[in-house]
Amino acid sequence: MRSALPRGGHVALVLAVMLLRASLAHASAPERWLFIPVFAGERPKSVDPTALTEPLEAELRVAGQAVVANATAAMTFENEVSSEPAHLSNEDLRRLSRSVAQAARHLALGELASASEHLEAALSTFETWSAPIEVARTRVYLAELNVARDDRQGAISELRRAGALFRERSVEQSLRRVTERISELSGH
Repeated sequence: MRSALPRGGHVALVLAVMLLRASLAHASAPERWLFIPVFAGERPKSVDPTALTEPLEAELRVAGQAVVANATAAMTFENEVSSEPAHLSNEDLRRLSRSVAQAARHLALGELASASEHLEAALSTFETWSAPIEVARTRVYLAELNVARDDRQGAISELRRAGALFRERSVEQSLRRVTERISELSGH
């Protein structure tokens, strides 16, 4: 493989190796491997991404594993996992981070109206920017706001919505925490 890489220059190569479910919406779907070469900077013409991933793919196939062809892997990842990038200025990002932090502070102090105001503003912004993970995280805070208001059903509803977004994006650790919190609130 070293001979496939250019000598000198400032090109960095990262091989993103992922195990992805065939259908993220169905937890029982078979798993499959995706190999996605990622170049930082311009890809040198002398480097063939397929040549870099082919040996790994072949070994996995010999071992009976499902492997998505290199050309299809990047498109599959983009369509099933990724989303449009949110273009935020540094000031927007700072403002939003402050808003969520203020909401958490207000929630901890029992200032529910102020917490609600900040969370609703953050949620609206994250939805506008198509930032599903941030939407899900904000919904978790909204669930805790509902708990503080003695609205368990509202909390469970927010957690289910957050869980669906975490599931769609394969954010397993957050999904697990949301599922555990739903069980706690449901009394299971």
